[in-house]
Amino acid sequence: GQRQLQLPSEGFARLRVDCILSYPGADGALLEASLAGGAQGAVIAAHGAGNPGKHLVHAIERAVEAGMLIAVGSRASAGAVAPIYGGGGAVDAVAAGAHLLGDIPVTQARILLALLVDQGTVEQARAALDEWTTPFRDLTENRTPGEPSPATEGRLWRKEEHYG
Repeated sequence: GQRQLQLPSEGFARLRVDCILSYPGADGALLEASLAGGAQGAVIAAHGAGNPGKHLVHAIERAVEAGMLIAVGSRASAGAVAPIYGGGGAVDAVAAGAHLLGDIPVTQARILLALLVDQGTVEQARAALDEWTTPFRDLTENRTPGEPSPATEGRLWRKEEHYG
Protein backbone atom coordinates (compact mmCIF):
# COMPACT_ATOMS: atom_id res chain seq x y z
CA GLY A 1 0.00 0.00 0.00
CA GLN A 2 0.88 3.65 -0.02
CA ARG A 3 3.09 4.88 2.76
CA GLN A 4 1.69 7.36 5.22
CA LEU A 5 3.01 10.88 4.75
CA GLN A 6 4.39 12.82 7.68
CA LEU A 7 3.54 16.40 8.55
CA PRO A 8 5.66 18.96 6.68
CA SER A 9 8.97 20.06 8.14
CA GLU A 10 9.76 23.66 9.01
CA GLY A 11 11.47 24.02 5.62
CA PHE A 12 8.39 22.94 3.68
CA ALA A 13 7.30 26.49 2.87
CA ARG A 14 10.66 27.13 1.18
CA LEU A 15 10.43 24.10 -1.13
CA ARG A 16 9.74 24.93 -4.73
CA VAL A 17 7.47 22.60 -6.67
CA ASP A 18 5.87 24.42 -9.59
CA CYS A 19 2.77 23.79 -11.68
CA ILE A 20 3.42 24.19 -15.40
CA LEU A 21 0.52 24.58 -17.82
CA SER A 22 0.75 22.75 -21.13
CA TYR A 23 -1.04 24.34 -24.08
CA PRO A 24 -0.85 24.09 -27.87
CA GLY A 25 2.59 25.36 -28.84
CA ALA A 26 4.09 25.20 -25.32
CA ASP A 27 7.85 25.16 -25.82
CA GLY A 28 9.22 24.06 -22.44
CA ALA A 29 10.52 27.52 -21.49
CA LEU A 30 8.39 27.63 -18.32
CA LEU A 31 9.75 24.28 -17.12
CA GLU A 32 13.30 25.35 -17.94
CA ALA A 33 12.76 28.59 -15.97
CA SER A 34 11.41 26.54 -13.07
CA LEU A 35 14.54 24.39 -13.08
CA ALA A 36 16.79 27.45 -13.36
CA GLY A 37 14.90 29.01 -10.45
CA GLY A 38 15.78 26.10 -8.18
CA ALA A 39 12.57 24.06 -8.21
CA GLN A 40 12.97 20.51 -6.90
CA GLY A 41 9.87 19.35 -8.77
CA ALA A 42 7.10 20.28 -11.14
CA VAL A 43 3.64 19.07 -12.02
CA ILE A 44 2.72 19.44 -15.67
CA ALA A 45 -0.97 20.21 -16.28
CA ALA A 46 -1.19 18.52 -19.67
CA HIS A 47 -3.87 18.12 -22.35
CA GLY A 48 -6.51 15.42 -22.02
CA ALA A 49 -5.08 12.09 -20.91
CA GLY A 50 -1.71 13.66 -20.02
CA ASN A 51 -0.24 14.88 -23.29
CA PRO A 52 2.27 17.71 -22.74
CA GLY A 53 3.44 18.07 -26.37
CA LYS A 54 6.77 17.31 -28.04
CA HIS A 55 8.65 20.44 -26.96
CA LEU A 56 7.59 20.14 -23.35
CA VAL A 57 8.55 16.43 -23.36
CA HIS A 58 12.09 17.45 -24.36
CA ALA A 59 12.15 19.92 -21.46
CA ILE A 60 10.88 17.17 -19.11
CA GLU A 61 13.77 14.95 -20.16
CA ARG A 62 16.31 17.72 -19.47
CA ALA A 63 14.71 18.54 -16.10
CA VAL A 64 14.71 14.88 -14.99
CA GLU A 65 18.35 14.51 -16.05
CA ALA A 66 19.12 17.59 -13.92
CA GLY A 67 17.53 15.91 -10.88
CA MET A 68 14.03 17.38 -10.89
CA LEU A 69 10.95 15.35 -9.91
CA ILE A 70 8.34 15.63 -12.68
CA ALA A 71 4.74 14.43 -12.65
CA VAL A 72 2.11 14.76 -15.36
CA GLY A 73 -1.56 15.36 -14.62
CA SER A 74 -4.48 16.51 -16.70
CA ARG A 75 -5.93 19.98 -17.01
CA ALA A 76 -9.21 18.40 -18.15
CA SER A 77 -12.13 18.52 -15.73
CA ALA A 78 -12.53 14.73 -15.66
CA GLY A 79 -10.66 11.58 -16.59
CA ALA A 80 -7.35 10.02 -15.65
CA VAL A 81 -3.93 10.48 -17.16
CA ALA A 82 -2.91 7.35 -19.04
CA PRO A 83 -0.14 6.30 -21.42
CA ILE A 84 -2.20 6.31 -24.60
CA TYR A 85 -0.46 8.60 -27.10
CA GLY A 86 3.08 9.09 -28.39
CA GLY A 87 4.07 12.09 -30.50
CA GLY A 88 4.46 14.28 -27.42
CA GLY A 89 1.88 12.37 -25.41
CA ALA A 90 2.00 10.64 -22.04
CA VAL A 91 3.90 7.66 -23.47
CA ASP A 92 6.76 10.00 -24.38
CA ALA A 93 6.54 11.90 -21.07
CA VAL A 94 7.05 8.63 -19.17
CA ALA A 95 9.97 7.71 -21.44
CA ALA A 96 11.46 11.12 -20.56
CA GLY A 97 11.24 10.28 -16.84
CA ALA A 98 7.92 11.79 -15.76
CA HIS A 99 5.41 10.06 -13.49
CA LEU A 100 1.76 9.87 -14.55
CA LEU A 101 -0.68 10.97 -11.87
CA GLY A 102 -3.73 8.95 -12.90
CA ASP A 103 -6.72 10.80 -11.50
CA ILE A 104 -4.85 12.85 -8.87
CA PRO A 105 -5.72 16.54 -9.52
CA VAL A 106 -2.75 18.72 -10.48
CA THR A 107 -3.12 21.06 -7.51
CA GLN A 108 -3.23 18.16 -5.05
CA ALA A 109 -0.31 16.50 -6.82
CA ARG A 110 1.75 19.65 -6.29
CA ILE A 111 1.30 19.26 -2.53
CA LEU A 112 2.05 15.52 -2.75
CA LEU A 113 5.32 16.13 -4.63
CA ALA A 114 6.33 18.86 -2.18
CA LEU A 115 5.63 16.57 0.81
CA LEU A 116 7.62 13.73 -0.78
CA VAL A 117 10.60 15.99 -1.52
CA ASP A 118 10.34 17.48 1.98
CA GLN A 119 10.65 14.02 3.55
CA GLY A 120 13.78 12.89 1.72
CA THR A 121 15.88 13.23 -1.39
CA VAL A 122 14.45 13.63 -4.87
CA GLU A 123 15.38 9.97 -5.54
CA GLN A 124 13.45 8.88 -2.44
CA ALA A 125 10.55 11.07 -3.57
CA ARG A 126 10.62 9.36 -7.00
CA ALA A 127 10.42 5.94 -5.34
CA ALA A 128 7.57 7.07 -3.08
CA LEU A 129 5.72 8.63 -6.01
CA ASP A 130 5.96 5.26 -7.74
CA GLU A 131 3.86 3.84 -4.90
CA TRP A 132 1.16 6.41 -5.64
CA THR A 133 1.27 5.97 -9.44
CA THR A 134 2.07 2.26 -9.89
CA PRO A 135 -0.99 1.30 -11.99
CA PHE A 136 -0.02 3.86 -14.62
CA ARG A 137 3.72 3.11 -14.51
CA ASP A 138 3.09 -0.60 -15.09
CA LEU A 139 1.39 0.19 -18.40
CA THR A 140 4.45 1.97 -19.76
CA GLU A 141 7.43 -0.16 -18.70
CA ASN A 142 9.56 -1.65 -21.48
CA ARG A 143 7.81 0.35 -24.19
CA THR A 144 9.15 2.32 -27.09
CA PRO A 145 7.85 5.91 -27.29
CA GLY A 146 5.12 6.16 -29.89
CA GLU A 147 4.11 2.49 -29.89
CA PRO A 148 0.50 1.59 -28.98
CA SER A 149 -0.27 1.37 -25.28
CA PRO A 150 -1.60 -1.72 -23.53
CA ALA A 151 -4.04 0.71 -21.87
CA THR A 152 -5.86 1.00 -25.20
CA GLU A 153 -4.94 -2.41 -26.64
CA GLY A 154 -3.43 -0.67 -29.65
CA ARG A 155 -6.51 1.47 -30.36
CA LEU A 156 -5.57 5.09 -30.86
CA TRP A 157 -7.95 8.04 -31.00
CA ARG A 158 -8.81 8.88 -34.58
CA LYS A 159 -10.39 12.20 -35.50
CA GLU A 160 -12.66 10.66 -38.14
CA GLU A 161 -14.19 8.28 -35.58
CA HIS A 162 -15.33 11.22 -33.46
CA TYR A 163 -16.12 13.86 -36.06
CA GLY A 164 -17.32 11.81 -39.04
